[in-house]
Amino acid sequence: MKKAIKIILILIIVLSVIIILTPIIFKGKIIEKTKEEINNNVNAKVDFGDIGLSILSTFPDLKFSLSNLVIIGNGDFEKDTLANISELSLKLDIMSVIKGDKIKIEKIILDKPYINAIVLKNGKANWDIMKPSEDTTGKKDSSESNFKMALKQFKINDGIIKYRDDTLHFAMKMVNVNNSLKGDFTADNFILSTLTTINELSIIYENVPYVNKAKADISADMDVNMKEFKFEFTKAEAKINELLLSMAGYFSMPDTSINMDFELNSTKTDFKNIL
Repeated sequence: MKKAIKIILILIIVLSVIIILTPIIFKGKIIEKTKEEINNNVNAKVDFGDIGLSILSTFPDLKFSLSNLVIIGNGDFEKDTLANISELSLKLDIMSVIKGDKIKIEKIILDKPYINAIVLKNGKANWDIMKPSEDTTGKKDSSESNFKMALKQFKINDGIIKYRDDTLHFAMKMVNVNNSLKGDFTADNFILSTLTTINELSIIYENVPYVNKAKADISADMDVNMKEFKFEFTKAEAKINELLLSMAGYFSMPDTSINMDFELNSTKTDFKNIL
């Protein structure tokens, strides 16, 4: 009995040491791959503060985080901040980190992000910052991503999201956004469940404010077909202030075009709610 207890204690100590040392051992490798990934794929000014790596809160997986992540565009958008994120944290598959070939990302969380998406009159978008996969000679870029998406969940905590499209004379602002997406993003077909709360939703179209600082709650289940890039709502409910809505339909992007077919219904039509 004493021998068995001694062995168990030794195993606990060894395991504890491994848990403590693992982030320290692999921190350099992950930092190196992160910087390499950014430089290889992004045509923008990217900066971030401290890098965190821990295993205790996400055992047996690793938690990797970037604090004060800022992305600023180039050219027409050199004075516009695309994103300013208080903390970006990733949940990483520990075995993929140990192997060092491709690091699998299982969960992404954005804490207090400020996202500012802009489309100019010429159709140019400030989020189009990825470097092209082909060079001017037509040869494909041989560099491969060091990260592999094995995503199961995506979350936004207390975010601000702004969208302005000058081609449509449309603008939208969302304040105190909390969003959760769940689904098997590694599959070609899966059910995506989303839950979103917005403390202040404002929508302006052709200089007319249709929604002004409204409170919104949205929950939806979507049947996702990644091969056809088609999203079909199997269940969708929204509450904007006191107006209750349900939605059915789909949208898809089989190529550069967008196809959509939606039906909106009001589940509660009292005059005071519509007003």
